[in-house]
Amino acid sequence: MNKVILISGGTSGFGKAAVREFLSRGWRVATFSTNANKVRSLRRELVATYPAKHFLVGTADVRDESSLKRFVNSVRQQFKKIDVLVNNAGYGYFVAADQVDLARYKDMLEVNVWGLAALTKLVLPEMKRRKRGRIINTASITGRPPVLAWSEFYGATKFAVMGWSEGLRNELRPFGIGVTTICPGVADTAFFTPQELERRKKLGILPHFLQAKDVAAAMVFAAEQPVGVAIEDITIRAI
Repeated sequence: MNKVILISGGTSGFGKAAVREFLSRGWRVATFSTNANKVRSLRRELVATYPAKHFLVGTADVRDESSLKRFVNSVRQQFKKIDVLVNNAGYGYFVAADQVDLARYKDMLEVNVWGLAALTKLVLPEMKRRKRGRIINTASITGRPPVLAWSEFYGATKFAVMGWSEGLRNELRPFGIGVTTICPGVADTAFFTPQELERRKKLGILPHFLQAKDVAAAMVFAAEQPVGVAIEDITIRAI
């Protein structure tokens, strides 16, 4: 196959599950995270199963354009191209409106929205030249109405992802580039702190959990569509 996929935030949660799933299907996979310890750990895990030439795991920060440029250049040096980009890096911050730490909210905006745009900007020129490619953006069911109390700040970032993706989809359609949004429900990952899970449990709003592999399967489904076909939106939740 030798298709190449770049996944941001691939050392834990949905991203890590996707890294393993795509490698198992013969893809070449590049991923990064800000956490150097998790980067080293993932490298050790992968090299025990897959040839080192099939993957690239590095350290970069979606809030830092220069680090993104360095990593994207490394991907191109090793794999020569990028067929699919998965904008997966992100985090949640859940708080009452009168208790919000605006510095933390600004940081979440930079990771969940600005970082997505910055990485996409670096990958798009090559895709446009080749007139093919896919962008897969991890959003959230919180990016669609209704938005639960205390989730409005996180939800605002994911509404932004949904709106940006829709405009990008229309912009890139003439170039043969598909844009998919994946909106997962609550999942059994490290995304939620124990405190947030306990708060939701007390409020009676803790549903059944998705597994990370469920969301990874949706990413694979979107990525492996035939040329000329794009899955635009996927909402996935446990039942």
